[in-house]
Amino acid sequence: MQNPNPKWLPYIQIGGGGLYHANTGAQDVLGSNIEAMLIGGLGLRYHLNEKWAVTEELTYRHIPTQARRKPTAG
Repeated sequence: MQNPNPKWLPYIQIGGGGLYHANTGAQDVLGSNIEAMLIGGLGLRYHLNEKWAVTEELTYRHIPTQARRKPTAG
């Protein structure tokens, strides 16, 4: 039988969303003030007690550059 409250809890997270930034002249570099974003990550949480935990996480965030005037090669 599995422990319902494990001390160590590994996890994976994925997601996506949008970004908006004010018109500060950066549109020459970014191409638009609205951008898309993809997120992926791995983590490990250690429960100290019922109320406290310590978390270590590695996250990757990708903001595509298709709208840039000079898109990146990747």
